[in-house]
Amino acid sequence: MPPFLALLLCLIFVWWLLRHDPAKESKPSLALWVPLIWIFIIASRLPSQWFGGGQTETGLEALQEGNPLDRTVFAVLIFLAVGILISRSFSWSDFFARNFFLVAFLLFALMSAFWSDFSFVSFKRWFRDLGALLAC
Repeated sequence: MPPFLALLLCLIFVWWLLRHDPAKESKPSLALWVPLIWIFIIASRLPSQWFGGGQTETGLEALQEGNPLDRTVFAVLIFLAVGILISRSFSWSDFFARNFFLVAFLLFALMSAFWSDFSFVSFKRWFRDLGALLAC
């Protein structure tokens, strides 16, 4: 089966599942699109690779700088995820209390980004991983 056809069938099936949920009579929330898009990007390719703006050079500077399209897409998804959590009155203190080890790991990862040889790059990647937790 061609990859494009498999992707199309998968997307149609996911759409059908979201549309015909027997447990709910109401329409699914539009907020479900944020984790779906995030997982779709992570499971396939980066946006710059989809739209042909991939990095042509493989040097150290290219790996450190990243791609503006990827950065923009992930930033928009992170801001949408934070906006969704704020609009739903998410209890941050309750989250921190219930997920002590996750918070401790994230703080350790943040501290290790500061003593890295490439602190700014490490911080950007830590922030993207934090966004993945918020979005999904």
